Amino acid sequence: MNENTLKQLGKSTILASSLLAAGVFANQTNASASEAQNGWTANSVAQVSQAVQQSAGNDYLIRYGDTLWALSQATNSSIAHLAQTNGIANPDLIYAGTTMTLSDGAIARPVAQAVPDEQTQVDTEAQPVEQTQVANQAQPTDQAQADTAEQDQAAADQAEAEANAAAEQARQAEEEANQLAAQKAEEEAEAQRVAEAQAKQDAKIKAQATEAAEAQKREVANQARQEAQQKQAEAQEKQVEAQQKQVQQESASDQQNNQAPVTPNNSTDDSSNNNPAPQSGDATFTALNELRAANGLAPLQWDADLAAQATARASLVNSTQSVPNDHWSTAGEVIAIGWNAGSDVNNAWFNEINMTGAPGHRNWQMNANYTHVGFGHVGNSIVGLAY
Repeated sequence: MNENTLKQLGKSTILASSLLAAGVFANQTNASASEAQNGWTANSVAQVSQAVQQSAGNDYLIRYGDTLWALSQATNSSIAHLAQTNGIANPDLIYAGTTMTLSDGAIARPVAQAVPDEQTQVDTEAQPVEQTQVANQAQPTDQAQADTAEQDQAAADQAEAEANAAAEQARQAEEEANQLAAQKAEEEAEAQRVAEAQAKQDAKIKAQATEAAEAQKREVANQARQEAQQKQAEAQEKQVEAQQKQVQQESASDQQNNQAPVTPNNSTDDSSNNNPAPQSGDATFTALNELRAANGLAPLQWDADLAAQATARASLVNSTQSVPNDHWSTAGEVIAIGWNAGSDVNNAWFNEINMTGAPGHRNWQMNANYTHVGFGHVGNSIVGLAY
């Protein structure tokens, strides 16, 4: 080679190296300062071209390290066209993992740039040197990119594993918390059930005790009432006996002084003279027989014993101003309190005026089976007995 040839060869080699350096590092112009500091390295045009050739159709999945500039070089398109086609507002910012549409009929370009016309004058002996320099400069860059990609993948795998582990721990913690909450809720529910059962049992025991106490009180009250009634009955019997003796004595004296009663139908049967005479001026006896005659019933005969018993009962009624308890079980007895003797009390019995147990009083007056009667008058109380 002559001197001019060597100069020309050196010039070509420097130009090729400069072009190669420009091609390699131009891919990094789109990287931010923070990414460069974190070890981010842009993918080469060759890498991007290979990835484009392997993609299906015009859809391309952006990889970590891709730049819009490298994609434009690999697809014979412009950055502006790719940005407009895919709606990219900032051509310096694209995201790995997203899909973008390439230009129609995109063809991947080779990694080496076309040599300017000036290099065509280089002697053929200089070409192996240029290729060797290109290869020597490209290999370290590709290896660094591969190492970086491997490290990034390892870091991503580790981050994913850590995230999965954290998620699993969170799931286990949540499950344990749910179990503890369920256990606590069950314990509280069980405690509530036990408390309610105990409260019901206590209430039942209290109710039973109250009922037993009330029953005992009722029993004591009943017993006391029975004793009082018994004593009252005994007192009444003694009083009746005393009054009967007194009435009998008075009746015996009156019978000697009075004439035989005259029946309402003016009967002259001598048998009427055998009837004991009523008390002097007993208007109630006379009014009763008149009422019976008006209703077609035979008159009743006066009975001194019944009159004595009725007088004793009238004395009891007058002292208490109430109907004795045994009145309702005594047959053939009528009582009136606050009525006048004669027609007044008979009309009250017959019409059941202010009387209890209607129509018992009228039935007593109109009883066709009765034959004897006696009345007792004490104070404002009148008692009639019949059989």
